[in-house]
Amino acid sequence: MKTNVFLFTLIFTALLIINCPAQKPISNVCINENLLDFKVNERAGKRFGEKSDVSIASDASGNSVISWTDSRNGDPDIYCQKINAAGDLEGQNILVNDDNKNIHQLSSEIAMLPSGEFIIAWVDYRNLNDSGYNFIYAQVFDQYLNKVGPNFKVNSDSTGTYCSAPSVTLTGKGQFIITWQDYNNGKNSLFAQIINSDGEPVGDNFVVKSSYSYGKPSISSNTANTFIISWIDTRVGPYSSPDVYAQLFSEDGSGTGSMFKVNSDVEGEYLMSTKLSMNASGEFAISYVA
Repeated sequence: MKTNVFLFTLIFTALLIINCPAQKPISNVCINENLLDFKVNERAGKRFGEKSDVSIASDASGNSVISWTDSRNGDPDIYCQKINAAGDLEGQNILVNDDNKNIHQLSSEIAMLPSGEFIIAWVDYRNLNDSGYNFIYAQVFDQYLNKVGPNFKVNSDSTGTYCSAPSVTLTGKGQFIITWQDYNNGKNSLFAQIINSDGEPVGDNFVVKSSYSYGKPSISSNTANTFIISWIDTRVGPYSSPDVYAQLFSEDGSGTGSMFKVNSDVEGEYLMSTKLSMNASGEFAISYVA
């Protein structure tokens, strides 16, 4: 298996070297070799896979929050933990999902504003017994780790849908954007939703792309409120090798320009996942596994 990176500007090919005595510069981050690994979850896992789906985000002060799937209570839940700029744990592990059912919550993703507020989105099965389908849920926290309102459902459809693979980013206006894969009425589509820092949705779910089989979206944005989404795309046919496509969007969710194919056609390649990152100036890089 190999990983290809599609570079859109040369900015990502150069390391930003800064003065870091007795440390190794990696991009614009200094890594102290004397720091040891430390355990984040409070309870040791008893079996393989009991802790999984890890995601991390940081604010402008160097504080970070990690989210993960945790089965300490039997069925998988979403937990998070804050780590300050000194590398110390702040407070205890926090249970993110607020349902009281023995049900699955999986695949959490996190995004954090420079001021410290953050959002966690995940796949949630709490409505499975009522509707037969799973949805995307989310929770906003303030900078003091207080929940801002209850968990809320992100996708607006309530029947005939299986939601998966959430990805989250933030905007320069202090908002969050969540995108996900939505299998509805026999068709895979990609949707997205803009969320205010108080957890209120801005407008409705909007379609990233439909009509073909899409999956595993990744999202990133810049300070000018432009964002980009990449995904695995099987428009050529269900039995052909998938491709990676991407689309730029303006801050209101409308597409900018045309979607474009990222990968080159290589015989025998089978693309399975994609990740992307956009800097403040709008330059971006997309990687994919083949």
